Amino acid sequence: MRRLRRILGITVAVLLLAVIILLAVVKITLGSGEPYPDVSTAPLFPAALEVAAELPLPPGNIAVSADGRIFFNYHYLGGKDLNGNSVFELIDGKPAPYPSAAFQPTFKTTLGMLIDAQNRLWVVDPAGLDGDRQSRLLAFDLTTNEVAYDYTFANDDADFAQDLQVSSDGRMIYLASTGVFGAIPANLVVLDTQTGTARTLLRGHASVEPQDWRIRTGDGEHVSIAYGLIDWQIGVDGIALTKDDAWLYYGAISHDTLYRISTARLLDARLSDEQLAQHIEAVGRKPLSDGFSADLEGNIYITDIEHGGIARMTPDGRLETLIKDPRVRWADGISFAPERTIYFSDSAIPAYLTQTADPASPEAIQQHGPYYLFKFTTDKAGVPGS
Repeated sequence: MRRLRRILGITVAVLLLAVIILLAVVKITLGSGEPYPDVSTAPLFPAALEVAAELPLPPGNIAVSADGRIFFNYHYLGGKDLNGNSVFELIDGKPAPYPSAAFQPTFKTTLGMLIDAQNRLWVVDPAGLDGDRQSRLLAFDLTTNEVAYDYTFANDDADFAQDLQVSSDGRMIYLASTGVFGAIPANLVVLDTQTGTARTLLRGHASVEPQDWRIRTGDGEHVSIAYGLIDWQIGVDGIALTKDDAWLYYGAISHDTLYRISTARLLDARLSDEQLAQHIEAVGRKPLSDGFSADLEGNIYITDIEHGGIARMTPDGRLETLIKDPRVRWADGISFAPERTIYFSDSAIPAYLTQTADPASPEAIQQHGPYYLFKFTTDKAGVPGS
């Protein structure tokens, strides 16, 4: 009996040591990022920021049509409203379920939104870690508010699709899939809506994966889960397509560089990932970011998640801050509107992020609310919706 207790004691000690070593490895590899240097500049429009809407739950993405209709969704980490609604049109300052209340159960965890040149609202509904379903892509005709396109991905390459862009003819869809903390590789996805063919590109390439940076909030606290063991490091998210469809710009949230690649290369199915990577161009150093958009001159608008701002990078890599405001906790989705107006959502992720990265409790959401859609007027024009 004494020998058995001794063996059990040694076994427990060995297991405990193994757990400690495992936690140390996780901390070293996923939770020891460096603070990111502040690359922001003095804002060009310091007093321009306005509240476009006050909301009870955190918004995820936003899209504004050419005639000024405003669409947004609630961020999946904040959950749906009491009636299970998550996608809305803002009408007279109030959220109305879009396209209807009856359609809302179709949406699961919507993220990316965009309005294309055909006046269709596109919505990405990624599967994430849900093994019971595949990612889905929906488009709604804004003239009729009916479903115009419905596509379910056949594999898991778009499971973490966060953002999308649509070619001017409405045929080609470009998506950014973030992966999961480096454990599941990030990638780009190109979907041909005419053939129904989806291709995965640059899977695990350094340009789409996160770097080892520690995201800090406005009060200096870093954003992490698992009680500080894992830094919130996210792969490729923001993407933007130039008006002439020639260039796709992209960048990971936890990455210091904005990249671009010719769409002619992306659409060439003969190129391997290794060959495709030879055509990636580093444009310039960006802030840690979430959503992107492009104006008519090819400048890229980048949300600055650490400093409550929106930055702009020129095609030759010059970065300038447009707005910076302590009211903004996590500048997320961004959309051009008519009259040189930019709308963006503040998902406020650090305020309520749980240690397991699951949706926060209603009590936590209420405690850290209200939440906002913001807008400001800039000196450049862009394509509404994108």
